[in-house]
Amino acid sequence: MNRAPQKLGAKMPVETPTEVVSNPHRRGSGPSRIPAPVSSVVDLPGPWSSGAILARMRPNTPERRTERKENALAPLSTEERTQLEEFLEEPMIAVVATVDRHGMPQLTPNWYAYVDGRLVISTTKDRVKYRNLIHNHRLAVCICKEPLARRYAAVRGRAELRDDESIWPDTQAIVERYVDPDKVESRMRSLRRQERVIISLVPDRVVLKDF
Repeated sequence: MNRAPQKLGAKMPVETPTEVVSNPHRRGSGPSRIPAPVSSVVDLPGPWSSGAILARMRPNTPERRTERKENALAPLSTEERTQLEEFLEEPMIAVVATVDRHGMPQLTPNWYAYVDGRLVISTTKDRVKYRNLIHNHRLAVCICKEPLARRYAAVRGRAELRDDESIWPDTQAIVERYVDPDKVESRMRSLRRQERVIISLVPDRVVLKDF
């Protein structure tokens, strides 16, 4: 049978491969033809091919899982604690990251103090970060040296929330770092009329840059 010549650049028709199967529920019928499944996965070339990606991946061995756990929970060394204390002694702005109910990070700038190995931040119960921490205690904080942020400390861990009378010494320690001495008392009187909370973080991981 003669076929019409194909135009240059025209797309050739693609036939779906079929396979012959028997249909036991049809009387008097022979084998029927149904489309066979066709794979639509197309591998990418070069460094993004599945083989290249798998070659770069580290195997998920028991040793690798143990290594990740140890890195996530490694306690601070004495040197790290000293470096962190010295860096945080100067009043800077701490960017606090919590996780909202949708699993998205929520960031806010805050004053802070570093007291007895704890990073303490004062907030109120109507703030989003407080509501986030009620449901998820994971907390990360980044404090950088302005204006170029060439020096910074990033800490993370699980936050502790306090709303009893023990919050006021920590709250005053924060205020004294950022407010003129002659305005501390008036600022504290104003804060005592609010439903304030202390967020306390004992870091289990610290990243110190350019120390």
